[in-house]
Amino acid sequence: MGNVEPIVRKNMENKVDWIAERSLVMVVTSTGERVNLLVQIGRPYWIEVDSQAACDVRIEGLMPEAKRSYGIDPFQAIQSSMIFIDSYLSGVAKKNQIEWPDGELYIESESK
Repeated sequence: MGNVEPIVRKNMENKVDWIAERSLVMVVTSTGERVNLLVQIGRPYWIEVDSQAACDVRIEGLMPEAKRSYGIDPFQAIQSSMIFIDSYLSGVAKKNQIEWPDGELYIESESK
């Protein structure tokens, strides 16, 4: 399985082509505050053809910067991004509740 690391962007020419987005809401358990989240996965690209691919991933509202996930090909880079997102949101859900925008539960808080 691939890994995930922070992205360092030096200029605005390195804009990400986001190919998938999902809107969610985090309900902060301690205060009841609702925080809008936007989960995004970028178009995968080859870093080394037929050897390593990557794609950017971001959770706006939780992560200060985008991360980059890797795989042996573009498909696995996307899979790696989705695994990272699930893991990250599951960690957040240990103390907060993650919902769909309509209030339906996405990931239940483990703090209940």
